[in-house]
Amino acid sequence: GGLHSTESNRAVFSDDDFVLVDADVASQYPSIILLLGLYPDALGAHFLAAYGSIKTDRLRAKKRAKAIKGEREALQSADPADDAVRKAVLALDQELLECQVIDKSGKLSLNGVYGKLGSRYSALYAPHLMISVTLTGQLALLMLIERAERAGIPVVSGNTDGVLFRCPRDLYAGLKKDRLNPSPLEAICSQWEKDTTFDLEFGEYTKVFSQSVNSYFAIKPDGGHKRKGPLGNPWNKDPSDFDPVRGQL
Repeated sequence: GGLHSTESNRAVFSDDDFVLVDADVASQYPSIILLLGLYPDALGAHFLAAYGSIKTDRLRAKKRAKAIKGEREALQSADPADDAVRKAVLALDQELLECQVIDKSGKLSLNGVYGKLGSRYSALYAPHLMISVTLTGQLALLMLIERAERAGIPVVSGNTDGVLFRCPRDLYAGLKKDRLNPSPLEAICSQWEKDTTFDLEFGEYTKVFSQSVNSYFAIKPDGGHKRKGPLGNPWNKDPSDFDPVRGQL
């Protein structure tokens, strides 16, 4: 289904000289389908309009969910005991849940279409399109990896739509939310975004413990964490894990 590195039972760390920076492409395979204008013969070109609207709705909801979290924190820091503040927070919580449902279900719908391109039991069956999407994604990501490696920035993991850099600290200037501050790493990634029309989202880790490329436990600088694969647990009440929408799905 895409590019996968082969790490197994491995730990990598940020230290005084290097920092772990994660870069993920937003909706990579759906973006490729729309960018190249690929559609199954059984559905016709109008498929692209419907598919594009799902992507637009999903990304809008994802962006709004991030904004809501910031608004919520600002309200609570003002006066969490105030009745008006409590009502506003509850309203934001409801809107956040709605956005999360659109985001998570939209992600499943968009990526499910890619998977069904390879299913002979689906009306979406079009294996030649599946190969086109997969190879385009792989080659685009390898282009980013090649540019980083040539600049002296090692890539220690690659997984379908993202890479993990172990970047020298003098080539990195931190993050502003999920975007890189101006730096040599930022210049490489920004140029790649312009060349491919993809959008990258970034995160920083202090440690990553991997069973495999699809099963890992990553520690964030603020003490939070990310768990993926069999290690994940969306029902855990820890804020780094708890995801009621994913749990219900």
